[in-house]
Amino acid sequence: MSKKRNKTVTILLGTLGGAALGFGLGYTAINWMPNFIAKNLSGSADIWWELPLKIVFLLVGLWAALAAHELGHLMTGLAQGFTFHLYVAGFLGVRRNPLNDQIEWYFNRDANLFGGVAATLPTQKSPDLRRKLAAIVIAGPITSLLGAVLAGLPAVWGIAQLTPDSSALLRILFTFLLVFGVTSFLLFLVTTIPSRTGAFFTDRARFFRLIGGGKAAAVEQAMLELLAQSYTSQPFGQMDLAQIELIKSDQSGLMQSFAYSLAYYYHLDRGENEQALAAIYDMEPLIAEQPLAFQVELLKDVAYAYAHLAKDPLKARSAWNKAGKLGQAAKDAHALLTKTALCWIEGNEAEAKAYLQQGLAALPAKRSKYGDQFYFQQFKDLEQEMAE
Repeated sequence: MSKKRNKTVTILLGTLGGAALGFGLGYTAINWMPNFIAKNLSGSADIWWELPLKIVFLLVGLWAALAAHELGHLMTGLAQGFTFHLYVAGFLGVRRNPLNDQIEWYFNRDANLFGGVAATLPTQKSPDLRRKLAAIVIAGPITSLLGAVLAGLPAVWGIAQLTPDSSALLRILFTFLLVFGVTSFLLFLVTTIPSRTGAFFTDRARFFRLIGGGKAAAVEQAMLELLAQSYTSQPFGQMDLAQIELIKSDQSGLMQSFAYSLAYYYHLDRGENEQALAAIYDMEPLIAEQPLAFQVELLKDVAYAYAHLAKDPLKARSAWNKAGKLGQAAKDAHALLTKTALCWIEGNEAEAKAYLQQGLAALPAKRSKYGDQFYFQQFKDLEQEMAE
């Protein structure tokens, strides 16, 4: 069977399977679920607090299934020796603070991340990075499938045993378990059946990219090695340019954005300003495809490049305005460097010098990662420019 025919058959089977699944879920939701809940979970009208609590635990069940899926990714990453970077489930966010490297809780306002994300990053190069990330990726669907079985089956069995005299707390418990189990099963399907959700590969698609061979696997290995290098003391200018070019050729907009960002840092660290600007020009059209938090980080580089390298205050301000409130409120060295360059090119000398001092203070005293040394040098370059 030719590749084209095989692809057509795969698409056809996927379409038919999706249609059958959609019809089954729709039929269940319309014809069976309302009667099932009314008969088994409605409870007594004399217990006024039962319905409000059920609604609360229904929402908690939805969130808990999502949180458990991402926790599966996170714990597996930590077990593989990766370092913690970010965990988001709904409004709950936990991140590594870029200012002090401490773990902190925060309130997530990025709607693009409400669906959950868990990021652990490699800190050392090794030939088995793809294998490790594959385990991290597949851990989410496995966790959801286990949650569906361990919560859903007891919920169905328990609900079948309920009688009008059953405890209200028992009905509330089974409501939570049922919602958690069903949501976990749906998360399993959503992360394994389609190939993409927005800009991201689904867990299933990413898993097969990682364990497979060919160009996709080579791109994944290159990306992981470059990520690991960013956490060492090795200069950005010593990154493998061939690996960066390989990632650029990937068809994923997310991967390409990452590659152009790396190319920008590679050339900027080597003093190759024209090539650094060229990387920014190539990256800029891809930024809108990314989640908001990713956009802000990329826009910091765009605004800084236009301000410091291109000396174009209008384009620099336009890029910085796109970063919105998240960018304006940021106090990490990356953001403060951008604010320094932007204020200086716009003629706000006092503000520029104030941001420069804040940026230097934001850097750790012991700059063990090259990224910290890189920002320190950029601040010093701006300071020298201001003194001239």
